[in-house]
Amino acid sequence: MNQSDQAVKVNRIQLRAKRTGSGKTVLVGILLAAAGIAAGWYFLFGGQGTHRYWVAKLDLPAGAALSSDVLTAKSYELGDSGSSYLESTDSVQDFVLTEPLAKGQLVGASQVSESATKDMVSVVLQPSTTLASRVRAGSVVKVWTTPKDASGQFELPELLIEVAQVFSVVKPDGVFKAAVPQVELMVPEQSVPALLAAIAAEDAITLIPRTDLGKQ
Repeated sequence: MNQSDQAVKVNRIQLRAKRTGSGKTVLVGILLAAAGIAAGWYFLFGGQGTHRYWVAKLDLPAGAALSSDVLTAKSYELGDSGSSYLESTDSVQDFVLTEPLAKGQLVGASQVSESATKDMVSVVLQPSTTLASRVRAGSVVKVWTTPKDASGQFELPELLIEVAQVFSVVKPDGVFKAAVPQVELMVPEQSVPALLAAIAAEDAITLIPRTDLGKQ
């Protein structure tokens, strides 16, 4: 075999090696892509059923009471973020929403507040001061009053009700748009006489959000 034939043979071997190496590279690439797709499908679907979470059956307003009538349980694999939502094993009895929830949305742990409406009655009042932005349906508040003395001057504020819950906020419109909204409160029945007396005496009434009871 002359040098020319040897050179041709070497070139063929090198070309074959390159083709083989390229083929292996393509095969490895295909296998990696397939593995990535499989992992994605497992994350989205394969792991379902590990945890079941409460989901809204319909659009729910802030202040809505939670129960199996308005919620359904569905399976999701949420990983570490799952701790931010209520699982179906979590009791929702005596809980209300602190913000609206759309149909199909998961119930966030920060979107609910323990209801403070046991043994309570409804009273509608108009606070004397502007409502804090956190005061809305479902919020838990303290009720403070500032009585007047004989001369009509305001005295020091007094804590009248430790725990009350906002059932609804009625924002005025038209010529009364700038007025402070009326608030329907759920208050302890034993506090009603003192609250009605404060309203009748035109004492200043202020609602202070409680940040220690649910999201405000």
